[in-house]
Amino acid sequence: MASEEVKSEALRINLEATRVDVRIHPKYEVMREVVLDYVGLLQQTDSLLEELNHPYRNWDFVVREIRRYALQNFPIYAAHSQGPQVCRLVAEVFMEAIGDGQHPAVKSQAANNLILFLEQLAGETDRLPKKYGKVLSEIFGQMKDMPEEEFFFFTTSFYSMKKTGALVTESQPAGLDYGSYCSLLQRILRTTYQYWLGQEDPGEWFQELARDWWSPEIHTQQLAPIGHERFRALDQELEKVTRRKVNVDQVKRLSEFPDFKDVVDDYRKLPGLLGRDNPYLKVLVLYKIMETRGLESIHEEAFREVDRTLAQIIRKKSPEALISFVTRTFDVLKQSKKLYPLSGLSCVQTIGRELFKTGSPPLINHFLDSAISLGFELPHVGGVSEEWQVQFNPAHLRNIRVWLDLVEQDPKRNTRLLSALLVNLSLGGVHVQDTDLFQKDVSRQLNSPIRQVYSLVKQLAKLFPVYFNEIGAEGLLRDVSTEIDELCHRKDR
Repeated sequence: MASEEVKSEALRINLEATRVDVRIHPKYEVMREVVLDYVGLLQQTDSLLEELNHPYRNWDFVVREIRRYALQNFPIYAAHSQGPQVCRLVAEVFMEAIGDGQHPAVKSQAANNLILFLEQLAGETDRLPKKYGKVLSEIFGQMKDMPEEEFFFFTTSFYSMKKTGALVTESQPAGLDYGSYCSLLQRILRTTYQYWLGQEDPGEWFQELARDWWSPEIHTQQLAPIGHERFRALDQELEKVTRRKVNVDQVKRLSEFPDFKDVVDDYRKLPGLLGRDNPYLKVLVLYKIMETRGLESIHEEAFREVDRTLAQIIRKKSPEALISFVTRTFDVLKQSKKLYPLSGLSCVQTIGRELFKTGSPPLINHFLDSAISLGFELPHVGGVSEEWQVQFNPAHLRNIRVWLDLVEQDPKRNTRLLSALLVNLSLGGVHVQDTDLFQKDVSRQLNSPIRQVYSLVKQLAKLFPVYFNEIGAEGLLRDVSTEIDELCHRKDR
């Protein structure tokens, strides 16, 4: 059967605009040459190079594939005469991704992977020819000279450049210019200290946050590792060290300075130190961490800790005191909703369950107002992934389940939440996969005491695509397939 001609003018113009002959730059030929004897690896390399040289390249794909090429093929190209040139090209691609990538997540991943690659290279240089030490020096220099905005991804990387320094001092590769590494690490450390000096001093915000529990003798000492005074002292000490002669000893001395990752670890310990005997204070500190730029790597961890601590606070506080606490909590959730929707919904569920146990109408009403104003996670179905999986908002079904669970706690009092769910699903649609086993949630909802909200529950239940005639093939698709079966007299059972 001949395929129908595409009549979409917009599609035709788009195809013409994006149809290009991809020409691989000659400099990348060495990346093929080193894996020429391995058919599978050669195919992967060709796929990578084709995407890398495409004018509309997908940087997410390129970063993932160049990482695989760099780490998995290392023993192959390290033993090849063109190995040093391959290392240069790998580093170049990572740095190009940091500069040209559109999404911060891709840039961050490229920086992480480059540092991980350097760790592997530094750990092997004592067994490799002298020219590899020179390659390391060149890459260190290129990283150090990157623009400030792009360089910050190295500063905040999940992997610390100090580990590369430790490997370098252990292997002491021939041909390495220690000055290039020292200059790079000095800039990372200086950027770290200047960044945190530009943030609000923890001593000030904590004294304001915990005015009722402030103890200068105890809290000043606990906050010292992340205080401005310490960062100023470190910055001054770093200035002195940089004036010394560049050698292995200076590399070791610089590695003793705390970097960005160390500062984040100090913040991670803070809630446990400051709120050891005071869950309320602990949660306030966790909220501050979630509001602080630069601590994104521990935000989700902080959310989980908040979720574990909320129940303790609600059980101990009076309903009057809890109203301001609920307001503060939802202020934080609104700021973090886009980045951590699943963790935020878990907090909403924990708060709601505990507040319904109090039986306080003003408190419960305040919570319901806050939960509804926080917004609803719509399905946002948006095509398919590279693996042909439907792309949608994973927090959508979780939001439905959380609200249904809260309604079950007290259906009569939850009329507004039930109505809000009904409106959102009617306007935004519902996306449920066969594997979600959502039928159990609907059954539990129907078995809860819904007599006084029966009409609303009935309207809501009609929106869920979980009934027998909609499993697998839904709506028109099922009707058409049934009609075809009847016309063909298949008599399916």
